[in-house]
Amino acid sequence: MRDWDWLRPHTLNLYEYVGNDPVNMWDPTGYMINGKRLTEEQRQSVLQEFSTITGYNTGFQTDEEGNTQATGLYFDDDGYLQIAEGAVANSDGSTVAQDSLSAFIQDDLDVSLITADPRAPVQGEYFALATAIPDHLSPSPDPSRPMNATFIDFLDFSDKTNFVSKGVPEKAYGMGITLFHEFHHNFTGEGDPKNWQRVRDMGTVTGPAVDFANTIRGQLNLPLRAVYLPINHAGGWNEIFFKSPTTGQKVGSVLLNGRKMKPKPK
Repeated sequence: MRDWDWLRPHTLNLYEYVGNDPVNMWDPTGYMINGKRLTEEQRQSVLQEFSTITGYNTGFQTDEEGNTQATGLYFDDDGYLQIAEGAVANSDGSTVAQDSLSAFIQDDLDVSLITADPRAPVQGEYFALATAIPDHLSPSPDPSRPMNATFIDFLDFSDKTNFVSKGVPEKAYGMGITLFHEFHHNFTGEGDPKNWQRVRDMGTVTGPAVDFANTIRGQLNLPLRAVYLPINHAGGWNEIFFKSPTTGQKVGSVLLNGRKMKPKPK
């Protein structure tokens, strides 16, 4: 039985990935979020988004001997995400995000970040923004956590006409927080709520991934996502409601252009 809770990252046992035996067992890479199938521009976009959430920088420095070293977040030459040794995050970053990202990197599940083609379905389904699913090109080493890939539609995030915010900062619903949401699926194997009718009727069910992302939003003084299931409106727009982290009262919403981001199969 695991003795840690993803909502309380300080309880994470960072030697769990080697069976609590770091002397006799080891991970030959140690870096388990890979962007091998992303372009350099896309990797930089991911790094910037992670930086806004964690507070780590994405810069490099050169020592007196001319050696260049990363000072924060970076993708190494093999395409794996890393946190530079001794990196210090800004005080405005989320410690939950910092600890969780470190734990994700040290996990034994190799999660691939993959560019989604907005014109084609992913494994038979169209989706908006990002989704955590099995990578058919790389079978998961752990059947209990089959979602070993996160597909990202960079065009969805870059086209600001896809979003209409009603009082909600972009940081609360952008790529960075979305990827942490999907990583929770990847590394825990927990899915989103499935009883759609009950979720729609209750209007309060969030699910473990939303709860996890909300702990990060709370630390960043951002509105919390109030419910997992969006409300569907005419014209294909989907509305996600947000609430105050202190009062719990609704403070705004974000409209997503579902018809544009998630086209119907032809």
